[in-house]
Amino acid sequence: MRWMKLPLMTIKNHLIKNNTFSKRLVQGFVKLRSLPYAIKTSIIGLVLLVLTIPFYLSNSSNRSYHPAEKLSAVHSDKESIAAQIEYLNQKTPLQLVYNKQVEEYIQLFSGQRSNDIADYLSRSALYFPIIEAFLDKYNLPLELKYLAVVESGLNPEATSKSGAKGLWQFLYNTCKLVDLEVNSYIDERYDVYKSTDAACRYLNYLYNNFGNWELAMAAYNSGPGPVRYALEREQKSSDFWTIQPYLPEETQHYIPAIIAMHYMFEYAEKQGIEPSIPKFTHTTVDTIRVKTPLYFNQITRHIDISPDELKLLNPVYTKNYIPWNAHGATLVLPKKMIPDFIRHERKILNAEITSINTDKTQSNSQKVCITHVVQPGEFFHKLALRYNCSVEHIKSWNNIDTNALYPGQELKIWIEKNL
Repeated sequence: MRWMKLPLMTIKNHLIKNNTFSKRLVQGFVKLRSLPYAIKTSIIGLVLLVLTIPFYLSNSSNRSYHPAEKLSAVHSDKESIAAQIEYLNQKTPLQLVYNKQVEEYIQLFSGQRSNDIADYLSRSALYFPIIEAFLDKYNLPLELKYLAVVESGLNPEATSKSGAKGLWQFLYNTCKLVDLEVNSYIDERYDVYKSTDAACRYLNYLYNNFGNWELAMAAYNSGPGPVRYALEREQKSSDFWTIQPYLPEETQHYIPAIIAMHYMFEYAEKQGIEPSIPKFTHTTVDTIRVKTPLYFNQITRHIDISPDELKLLNPVYTKNYIPWNAHGATLVLPKKMIPDFIRHERKILNAEITSINTDKTQSNSQKVCITHVVQPGEFFHKLALRYNCSVEHIKSWNNIDTNALYPGQELKIWIEKNL
């Protein structure tokens, strides 16, 4: 035994360093010097054996997990993850598989991006009930909601480098296909309700074209063209995993990321990931209709909601301004504040009139009045965008109560001196 060859002083120091109880034996070591070698080594061996038993038992207990601790370590247990994903697979028409790519995303989401997952879980309290209602309306798998998590992190104001916007990351050209309006004042890609309705219709269209949900989701990410090209390359199969090498790189990772995100939402708590406290949930907000154009600051002036909160709930209004709508514009507010809005509605509406009148009478030191001659093809919104004002301002400055303009018409416009 190696320890038998150690000098007595080394063994003595080792015992003192590693176990406080051994301090009581120090004096005994001195007496060992006078004993025969065989007896001396036997005694030392017995002492070391006694001292190591507690450490062995301690390490053995650490290797024996409580069932709850096994659940918290589930991300490191491949067999458990595979079984859990197979369990989820039995509950959805989507094909959920566990492979190396899915495993890597689970490791990423449960490790480096665990804080992001906590935020997504928090946002889901507000957005998942809305998404699920539309998926149910169109008889689509509810698990498609995880597509929105991968697309935008459930952030309705998300904008990608390619210009895709909103919860479902629609590009501008796709808006025409799915009937989402985008103009100077509103961008319905940011409207959670309308964009989710559009996403459901588009996913249903893609499913009808490709015949399975994995290809439909891949086409949602890349567009139908690249998926058709990949199918032509691999004519023997219409399975996503078979045609995967022929798809754009981002789309190759898309389905694995969705499967991993689905898994994370179902088992996040067992991995020690808890959602941050949501500012709003689906049950704490509601919608009302407003039939008069409004600025956000008119609303925040009379009810207890911050500009940031109002913007968070109404990202569709890109200029912090709710334009006129023949059917009434939708305004999302915390439920507890809707009675206050109704109570102060007259004051809120009058605030717009005060704002316009103030603009009309501002001193020339702040603004100047110019005359604009209407050209063919010009309309109120185009002029409002050009002169950085609202349509209602232009109508008020010129006592106009219609939406029609005609070429040659002269309009008074108040602008900043530096324009």
